[in-house]
Amino acid sequence: MRNKVGSNLLALSICLALIASGVAVDATLGNDTLNHDTMSSHSIIHVPDDFAKIQGAVDNAIAGDTIIVRGGTYNENVKVNKSLTIRSDNGPAHTTVVAENANAHVFDVTADYVSINGLTVKNAIGRNETGMYIYAGMHIHADHCNITDNRAVGNAYGFFLSDSTKNTIRNNTASDNYGEGIYLDYSDSNTISNNDVVKSNYRNGIRLWHSHGNVVYNNDVALNNQYGIRLDYAHDNLLVQNKARSNNRDGYYLDSSNNNILINNIANLNNEIGISLIHSNENTLINNTASANNEVGISLEASCNSTLKNNRMDGNYYNFGVTGDNVYHLTQSIDATNLVDGKSVYYWVGQRNRVIPNDAGFVCIVNSLNITARDLTLTKNSVGVLLAYSMLSRIENVRTSNNYNGIALSASCNNIIINNSNTNNKRGISLGASNFNLLAMNTNLNNPDGVVLTSSNNNFLTMNNISNCESNGILVIKSLYNIIFLNNFINNFDNVCTLNSATTWNSISEITYVYNKTTYTNYMGNYWADYIKEIERDTDGNGIGDHPYHISIANKDIYPLMKPFEDYSYVT
Repeated sequence: MRNKVGSNLLALSICLALIASGVAVDATLGNDTLNHDTMSSHSIIHVPDDFAKIQGAVDNAIAGDTIIVRGGTYNENVKVNKSLTIRSDNGPAHTTVVAENANAHVFDVTADYVSINGLTVKNAIGRNETGMYIYAGMHIHADHCNITDNRAVGNAYGFFLSDSTKNTIRNNTASDNYGEGIYLDYSDSNTISNNDVVKSNYRNGIRLWHSHGNVVYNNDVALNNQYGIRLDYAHDNLLVQNKARSNNRDGYYLDSSNNNILINNIANLNNEIGISLIHSNENTLINNTASANNEVGISLEASCNSTLKNNRMDGNYYNFGVTGDNVYHLTQSIDATNLVDGKSVYYWVGQRNRVIPNDAGFVCIVNSLNITARDLTLTKNSVGVLLAYSMLSRIENVRTSNNYNGIALSASCNNIIINNSNTNNKRGISLGASNFNLLAMNTNLNNPDGVVLTSSNNNFLTMNNISNCESNGILVIKSLYNIIFLNNFINNFDNVCTLNSATTWNSISEITYVYNKTTYTNYMGNYWADYIKEIERDTDGNGIGDHPYHISIANKDIYPLMKPFEDYSYVT
């Protein structure tokens, strides 16, 4: 007994001497208790050497300690409420923490200045009482934390920041999670960088919700079921040098998110849109590349005052698209350094008396006067030429193909659309809320809808060829007092569809013309290829059918032509 007491006293004396000399001593008293001397430096704790569980190490650590986790699999949920460093000694491939309780985060960090490195976290897949997935591989509700070189696989969320600022999420992998790979919820001024594989998550790769002033840099975001990188109500964020590819919806999706900057990002092979802005204002896109996306390369929808410079859109189903309900939605700063399949985008706002250069690949004219677009070839955009809130302008000898709209007018009046060729678009020429325009000598071939008039009045359509339309040669919706005559309607599924409209289908005055070497003066209608010649007669031989061509109950062409309008000569 004396010897044992003497040994303990000797050990205690040695410890006191060491402490007096400033040397730190760690002592383990029992299996799960770690003593720290108040004068010691920070401790290094090993799991499972010192504690079988990571939580045991956390509970017995003090702020500033480092916990090193040996390789292996640990079944637990860890609450970190102290400023600690937790890292594996063998990397995430060999160190896995599996949620013991699937209805809790694998790691739940509520202390500032926590670092977690080199772990794989799995199986936080529980739902709340409403059936929503809410748990994460790593949940951060703190500031100034560093989460690096980890893998989050098969959780509800991979890495989830809530009400957190100035954290760094770097060099991580987030895959096969049921929600987002990386999710920021009301979290500002964080850095999300160099996360090499954020893929195959059931919703989005990276999502910012009501989160502002964050930097999202150099992440590879692929194969997610919805969007690659998604921002909702998220402002003043910087997205730089990310790759969003092969996502099931859009590469980058911004909804109601303002004053964000996107620079040097790549969006390719996404199933819908490369970069999509919806109801998002004052955003800047510079040096981005959108290629081989299945719907649109870059799309601006009801988003105003965007700035676009040096963006490339190549090989998308439609390269570029802009839509909006008013002039503000279409007011943008987009210069000719933006390219669609190597050709310049000309997006002019508030211009007068100018001519679009002939290297144009996309043309949009907004709130302008006396602009001419002539001798252009425009293909594979949401629209070849868009004339919006503009007047006294001219679109002439333009060839459009494989656009949604070949030529579109929105709230534009007193313009001339003449001698253009629109083939293989969804719509050849489309007018919305546009009045007193002349559409003449245009060819609309192989468009599902040849010409569409919506809420557009007092327009004049003459000498147009409308043929091989899979749906409607001309679609007239809620439009009044349009005059349509001397046009050819050939081989269309339905020559005319008219809804709540009143249209005149013949000239409003008599025309002097030569037909079969004889001069006549008469009102003239349109040529309808399905006007049944074997039944309908031209008994006086003047080239005008004896009976009307019936379009609908309220619409008929009283003076249908017996031959295409080109077979008649007109006396001026």
